[in-house]
Amino acid sequence: MRHISDKGSIRTAVMLTAAGIGIAFAPDDATDRVRIIAYDVLQPGQQVARSTVNWLRLKSSLYIEAIEQAQAQEEYNDQLEETQLALRRLQIKNATLHEVLQNPVGDRHWAPGSIAPSPLAVPDMLHANLIGEESAELWRAGLIVDVGSNSQLVESSYVLEDPLPLIDRGHDVGLSEGLPAYAGRVVVGKVARVGHWSSTIQPVTHQEFSALAQLARAGSQGVHYGAKGILEGTGSKTCRMRFVESTFAVSVGDLVVSGGRDGLFPFPVFFGTVVKADLGSDAPHWEIEVAPAANLSELKSVHILRKSFNRGRLLAH
Repeated sequence: MRHISDKGSIRTAVMLTAAGIGIAFAPDDATDRVRIIAYDVLQPGQQVARSTVNWLRLKSSLYIEAIEQAQAQEEYNDQLEETQLALRRLQIKNATLHEVLQNPVGDRHWAPGSIAPSPLAVPDMLHANLIGEESAELWRAGLIVDVGSNSQLVESSYVLEDPLPLIDRGHDVGLSEGLPAYAGRVVVGKVARVGHWSSTIQPVTHQEFSALAQLARAGSQGVHYGAKGILEGTGSKTCRMRFVESTFAVSVGDLVVSGGRDGLFPFPVFFGTVVKADLGSDAPHWEIEVAPAANLSELKSVHILRKSFNRGRLLAH
């Protein structure tokens, strides 16, 4: 069988060689006819090959384009997040500048040769570290400091039993209940109870927290201040703003800033952002849900605002 196959291969090779020699010495018109016949025979295969190549190129380009679009979308999402954070910072900064420009000298009455009176109280920001949960439990149990009541170093029982977050400041530095706690220019809560060495902080989301607040909205002409109301904690992750009359415009995304300023700060401080605003039919007030701008549980330290007597008043007399 192999011998027969070898003979067939030799015969085929001889025929192809002869055909090639014949074509080489054949007249031009005969050669052209052969070329035409060969082209007609091979044309469908060439078209299929070209179509396959074009299809593969198209699929490759579409795949590359899909990858590039996914990368571009990811970059766009990152840039959008950074832009939103930058916008929030600019909104707070704009509110500060607008407040200063709107009322640059407060209630002072300037006259030629007059001198601005020195304030009676001046702000005093006290830095305080938040005590971690594990250390706080040991502290409340009296396992960290146990000097004895005779030395007056044991915390008051109401602080030890209070489950609220603890800070490492107390009566020893003049803290008192109700003082506001800040993270930058964001209100995170207030001092709830004070012991000798530590105090508890009531977060803005606590069901007993309340403070005077005001709506604000950034526009093309600057920040516009809206209705005032009472910001209250709900015991969940959000707050609510009450007593905002239905005649005022409220929208999701509005800022919520401090509404009571007594001259210690020439600018409003930030509570959070409106995430839900509903107005029922014939309802006299809005139902407003506010997301706090900072989470007390994620912070390592806060600043407590104290009001100190201006010693410059003593030196002036």
